Amino acid sequence: MNISSKHKPNRKSKYYDAYESFSDLIGPSESASMFIATKQLRKDSNATNSFELSARMDSQSTIFSSNRSNSHNSYKKKTTELLPPQLVHKKSTKPPNAQNFANVRLTQEIELVQGIKSKIWIIKFSPCCKYLAIAAETGIISIYDIIPPNSNSSQLISNIPRIIMAEHTKAITDISWNAQGFLISSSLDGTVKIWTKNQERSLFTLENFKRVYSVCFHPIYQDHFVTASDDRLIRVIKYPELTNEGLYQTSHKVTVLCYSPNAAFLAAGLEKGEVLIYKSKTGCRLRLKYKLKCKNRFGLRSFGRKVTSLQFMDEDYLLITTNDSRIRLFKFKEELMVQKYKGNINLKCPIRADLSFDKKFVICGSEDGLFYIWNSLRVFESRSPGKNGEYECVDVRGAKKSEFTCFAPEKVVKAVKKRFKNKTGQKIGHIIFSIGAQSNLKVFYSIL
Repeated sequence: MNISSKHKPNRKSKYYDAYESFSDLIGPSESASMFIATKQLRKDSNATNSFELSARMDSQSTIFSSNRSNSHNSYKKKTTELLPPQLVHKKSTKPPNAQNFANVRLTQEIELVQGIKSKIWIIKFSPCCKYLAIAAETGIISIYDIIPPNSNSSQLISNIPRIIMAEHTKAITDISWNAQGFLISSSLDGTVKIWTKNQERSLFTLENFKRVYSVCFHPIYQDHFVTASDDRLIRVIKYPELTNEGLYQTSHKVTVLCYSPNAAFLAAGLEKGEVLIYKSKTGCRLRLKYKLKCKNRFGLRSFGRKVTSLQFMDEDYLLITTNDSRIRLFKFKEELMVQKYKGNINLKCPIRADLSFDKKFVICGSEDGLFYIWNSLRVFESRSPGKNGEYECVDVRGAKKSEFTCFAPEKVVKAVKKRFKNKTGQKIGHIIFSIGAQSNLKVFYSIL
């Protein structure tokens, strides 16, 4: 493409630094092309992030790295050799020496039941780390076996599910395991069902709801669980009696529930960007203790968006995902936000962020077909306290489909580490599970 010299920016222009950086790397002609596209995108109110810029102007084998700490954007062009070839480390806002997931490799791909039809997925490991439950928007739950650590297989999970549960008639909204190996599920069909991993039919069914948005087992009292339905009530229920042990009214619809690891607290996310923290007392009774606001101070989303997931880091910190493309880490006892993770797109889907087993990283899928990884506790400059825009992201499928992603738990990683090191001599840092909308499950190893 021939670009006349009139497109070269003036030395005083704020685009001149970017133009000169590109000229050294890719030549003046292509640099001028990049300059024109950059200038046009910055005038475009819809082009709000540099991913859109690279998606329009770059080929799949090129990566552009940007550092937000500079006053002007600087760009670098490089290629990566990852396995398989179609996996592209699309972008990183970190310098190369600070990238922890620069070598991510696809190791297994599984075609899921109803994979072509489901646009929303939920992934949950059992507490014993021997089973993986995957719930689909179509109302089907599949249970997969994790391959034992003493096996010689190169696969991490079985290619075929051990059991398929298909009693729900509408989309499944949440699933939860307890330590005894029972699985509970909630659905928009108005039912809550309890399952065992060995049979297709549910053990118990709780009805008489219009819609149920979330469900969670009590970590200590294994015969208790909580539900959230469209009547704005949190119910504490005991099974097999299926009796109400407590009812708690909320101001708005509850979209997600989560207990802390020692069951001292219950977090309830609301549809308007608020999180209620209840103190859990003896007998599973609840008392409202703290209230967190996950809203932007200004802009179109200042009224608050739906909370899509909650996860306790420990008994002091709570990770909150909302439909404003933000993930927040709160020191909830002080009602203080200490981190805000930015970069992914999460405006419509119930995408959930997840913490790594060592609590060092936060991962989250996105509606642009990538998954993003942040350092969970980054030291900030005083200029922008709490805002964490430094991430690494991986293009999973080369298509703009929603990705639902999670880290593997510590027991699974340790078993694979031992098996993998003995065969190849390489070390594994973390294992990532990712499912795309209307697509398959992919398992990635992060090679150190």
